[in-house]
Order: sequence, then structure tokens, then C-alpha cells
Amino acid sequence: MIGSIAFVAGLMFGAPDAERKVFATADGWVTVLSDGELAAAEAEEIAKRVIVAWDFDKKEDQWPDPKLLAAPLTVRVVTKAPDGLLGRANAPSTFLIALDYVRRPGSAATIAHELTHLQDFRVLKKAKLPQWWLEGRADSNAFAFRAHLGMQQNPDWKGRVAKWTSADARAVFVEAVQSADHRMQVEEVGTLWIEHLRVRYPDAHPRSARMIAAVAAGAALEQAFATAFGEPYEKAKEDFLAYLDRTQSDPDARVAGTWMQWTSNAGRVPRTSRAKAVNAVIDWREGKAYVFRDAGYARFDIKADKFDPSYPQPLSKWPSFPWPDGADAAVNWGNGKAYFFKGDQYTRYDFKAAKFDAGFPKRMIRETWPGFPWIDGFDTALNWGDGVVLFFKDKEYLRYNTKTDEVGAPQAIDAKSWPGLGFTTIDAAVSFGAKAYFFSGASYVRYDAAGRQADLGFPQPIDPRWKP
Repeated sequence: MIGSIAFVAGLMFGAPDAERKVFATADGWVTVLSDGELAAAEAEEIAKRVIVAWDFDKKEDQWPDPKLLAAPLTVRVVTKAPDGLLGRANAPSTFLIALDYVRRPGSAATIAHELTHLQDFRVLKKAKLPQWWLEGRADSNAFAFRAHLGMQQNPDWKGRVAKWTSADARAVFVEAVQSADHRMQVEEVGTLWIEHLRVRYPDAHPRSARMIAAVAAGAALEQAFATAFGEPYEKAKEDFLAYLDRTQSDPDARVAGTWMQWTSNAGRVPRTSRAKAVNAVIDWREGKAYVFRDAGYARFDIKADKFDPSYPQPLSKWPSFPWPDGADAAVNWGNGKAYFFKGDQYTRYDFKAAKFDAGFPKRMIRETWPGFPWIDGFDTALNWGDGVVLFFKDKEYLRYNTKTDEVGAPQAIDAKSWPGLGFTTIDAAVSFGAKAYFFSGASYVRYDAAGRQADLGFPQPIDPRWKP
């Protein structure tokens, strides 16, 4: 988001309470102030961490109008934070964090938490959202950011959220909390609320962002929620209360599927999507295929051997397609469903209903993809026929049996396994009956599936053959 970083001259050290500018980015987007002994080099590192967390939060929420987030940001690094807090957002452009605490790795979660507040405040402007919702969103993003950085989650949270009852949540909903630990009740019930929504709707954060934008534009919370989540607000709250009742004596069940879950999946880093000449190709239905390139897609007529008119189209025009900047892989599963993958997420499309299934996208986890080694992402997938889907990652591939859900061990993409292919990495792949097409870099190969041999005259350039 921010380009080069440059030091802005200022006093290196100063007396407490003499807050001064220690560092600013070259474009002035982030300024670091401090009243303590903070060196310019350390302030620069803090600014870099803030930029990374800000970009992460923005991408998690997929704000409808990211221009609202472009105003400059001030970070106040203080020797003593007020009220014993580790950090605090001061809407809409300043957040404060304790000097000793910001030097700890765990402060990354607090940075993401407070920056979530600032982004919410910038979009809401003078509109209001319940405090428990704001705190829950901030904590949920903080948990996700810890996982993104490869940090384990805090195991104390399972015990902390286990104690709250549906009666406690009702008090939070009507803003009538009377408990001594009022702040913790509001924050932790709010976190449970957001995480419960996220388990039901893996894209809960983008939905919340759209809801917040609607509230900022004057919509009532109830209507904005119903539009964003597709169900009545009161129904969602009753479902949440029932979940609290079901899990009151089972802390593991309460945090199952949430970022609070203390599992082997906590702290994993999703695979970064790499640049490709062709992102994905999928055999659709009725003699058509779709080719995905960056943020666009085109429909290909297999029999006519050419692209249909009026293409390419931007993915942003495909209703409910979750990743307008493109997917990593797409595969016709052979059961009336199409799967799309990006990083560690996937979504499912129902051909008969002509729409994406509810509750997606979801994160790939070991519980729902047992034995699958690449839950953090892969390069592409290909329906090979007879109930076998092939997955490719880096220089390896594996076989997935869609009938038994058995997963084969990864094997090398080499001349022994794929005679005549000539590629050791696969960006995209698709099968049109007896012929399979493999894309790698700027070239593609047409491959005879039965003969296990590349056709004569290949590889050939992807463009202009596969460019509509």
C-alpha cells in the first residue's frame, strides 16, 4: 500500500510527556509520535508493521469503497497508556499503543485490532454500530492476523469465552451489562458473535463491511444486516443465543471452527497466489469452458474451438463470485458442482441452481479435507475422469478419489510420471475428453490422456491462442 519509507528528522529521545514526531513514511501516510526513548529505526519498523496490518485488515474486509481508508494515519507510541490499556483507537486517524508492549511480537494482534476500529470509524463517520459488534470484529481480525503471521493463538481465550451464557449475551445486545467485568463481557460476547457468524458465513467480514457501509449511508442496522447476510437480524441473534446454550458446558464445541480454536491449524499462513498467464480453466457444461486470467474470465466454445463473443468480462460482474481479482484453480467435480480455490479458501457452485452454494467461501481445514496435505493452497486442479481429481503444487501432484475421499501421496511432476509433458510446474489444467491441456508460464501443451504423451508440435505459446 505504501511505497518507500523515509526518516523525518526529529529528536531521537526526549523527556516523558514531550510527545514529538520520530518518524514518517515518505508519502506522509504513517507518522509515528512518541513521548519516550524511541529511536527512528525502531519507529520505522513500527510503521512497517502498521502498514502490513492495515493492508491485511482492508483485504479481510474487502471494503466497498477503499478510498475512505486513504487518509493519513498517526501512531502514538507512549510510555504509559491510559486506563492500563495496551492500545486504543482514537477515531478516525490516530491510535495509541504502549511502548514496552509494541516491542513484543504479540502486539501484532493489538495493532490489527485497533486498525480494524479505525477502518470502521472512517467508513461509519457519524453513524453508530453497537460496541460489542465493533469489538468482536476487531478481535476476529486480530486472531486472523496472528494466524496470517504464523503465530499461535492465545489458548486462554477458550476459557475466557466459555463462561458467558445466553443471558449474558442478551444483556450485551440491549446494552444493559451490569457485571463487574463489563468491558470483557462486551468484548468477548462480541467476539463470539462475530466468530459464530464467520463459521456460518466464511465471508462474514466482507458482509459486515457492506453492512457498515449501508449503515453509514443511512440504512437501519436491521435492514443493512438482512441485505448483507440474507437473513433477519433477530433470527441471527436467536441462532447465536441457541449456540451459546448448546455449548455452555462444552468449551471445545464453543470455539470449534473459530480463530480461537487451539488446533494444529492455528497459525498457518495461506499460500500466496502467484502470477500466471492463465489462472485457471474449467470444463463447464454443454460444450463450454471458462478461462480465467487475472481479474477477467471468458467463455470458450469447445466444439467451435473459439471464444464466444462479448468476452472477456470482469469477474466483478459474476454474481457472488468471491474473488474479483481472480482464483488460483477451478475444477468441475463431476457431481453437479464446480469448485473454485484461492489461497486457503474455496467456494462451491451448483450447476443446476446456477449459483454459488450458501455458506461459502470456506477455509480448507484438516477436519473437512482429511489427509489433504495442501490446505494452505496449491496451483491448480484437474478432473482426470473416473472419479479422480489431480491437484498440482510447485513440482508435485497428487490424486484425489472423489468417490472415497482418499488422497494419494504427492509425487514429482517428471518424465516418469508425465512422459512427454515437458513441464515441472503447472499453472492451470483442463480436460476436454480425450485431450488434456496443461498451462505453464507462457506455454501450453495438448496432452493425449490415453496415450500419456504430448501431441506433436507442442508446447506452443498461450497467446494468442488462449486470449479472447
